[in-house]
Amino acid sequence: MYLAKQKYSFHDEWHIEAPLSMTWDLVSNSADWQEWWPGLKSAVITNYSENIVGSSVQLAWRSKTGYRLKHVVVITDIEPGRIISFKSSGDLFGQGTWKFEEYNGTTHMAIDWHVQTTKAWMNILSPVLRPIFVSNHDKLMRRGEAGLNKHLQIVRTLAS
Repeated sequence: MYLAKQKYSFHDEWHIEAPLSMTWDLVSNSADWQEWWPGLKSAVITNYSENIVGSSVQLAWRSKTGYRLKHVVVITDIEPGRIISFKSSGDLFGQGTWKFEEYNGTTHMAIDWHVQTTKAWMNILSPVLRPIFVSNHDKLMRRGEAGLNKHLQIVRTLAS
C-alpha cells in the first residue's frame, strides 16, 4: 500500500531578550540545546565541520502527548549572526531556515520549517491527528523560546 508523506509548513517568531551575539552563540551550538529547550531529549553531533556547513546533529524530541520523533539536521548554509539553513532526514524530512535580527539589544528570530512526516502511523492518522501534531509543534516552539529566554537571563545575571 502506498502511503503519502504528510506535508507541514511552519513559521515561528521568537523574541529573545538578549543581544544577538549571545543568542547566536547558544542557538548555533545545537549540542547544548537540551540545556534550555524542554521537549528535546537528546542532541548528538554526528558530523562536525570546521566551517559549520556540513555539520550534523541527531535530535530526539518527545511531545507533550508522548510521541517521539528523531531526525538528523545537516547545516547547508550559514551567514554568521544572520541565517542558518538546514535539511532534515529521519522522522521529519525537509528543510528550514533560522533568521536572526537584532533590535535595541534584543533578538528577533524567524524560523521557517517545511517537512514531511515519514512515520507510517503519523501519515495514516494525519487526517484525524494533524491538528494535534500542529499544536504540539507550536507548544514545543513556545517552550523553546521561553527556555532560551530563561537560560539567557541566567547567563546575563551571572555575567553581571
